[in-house]
Amino acid sequence: GIVTASRALVGQAPPLLTESNAEPYMNTMAIFLTLVAFDRAFAGASERIVPAFPAIYGGYFVGAGSIYTTADFTEPDVLAARMAVSLVYGIQIGWFSMGGITHGPDLDRDCGPMGTYDQWMDPRYAPEVAYLQLLQHYRGLVSDYVNNGRIALPPTISPSQGFFSANTSGIHNPGPFPN
Repeated sequence: GIVTASRALVGQAPPLLTESNAEPYMNTMAIFLTLVAFDRAFAGASERIVPAFPAIYGGYFVGAGSIYTTADFTEPDVLAARMAVSLVYGIQIGWFSMGGITHGPDLDRDCGPMGTYDQWMDPRYAPEVAYLQLLQHYRGLVSDYVNNGRIALPPTISPSQGFFSANTSGIHNPGPFPN
């Protein structure tokens, strides 16, 4: 199969990564690129976020990533929330598409303009960089749980956010959100 062919090509040492929910390969892949596994997590009328993929497979996989675009920087609270969701779901924060396509005929209209390097290097976004560093610090503190644990009850957020808007998807969810 494809895993055997990949291993023959690169050897046993390098970790193999697969995109999204390739559960049949769970025992042979080192990392799952979870771009779609958590897509639109804030959509719907539910009062709770239910991350099904980490709830089911927590402790059996290492996840990485979410789709970030240049549009995420237009609403810093949305960017912060998306990065925090990665921490809560126990996946590697990032997949920021530093050199992705930002315009032209090859632009993925579903994802939006990628290529966030300029934003991350711009001093105007120093608070976002500092927040990412803080989340990475917290991730280091809970790495044993994140790498080997299982999902638990969601934390209580107080005061609750009254409105959530995901600018890249056009989803506007007025709540209610858990208190």
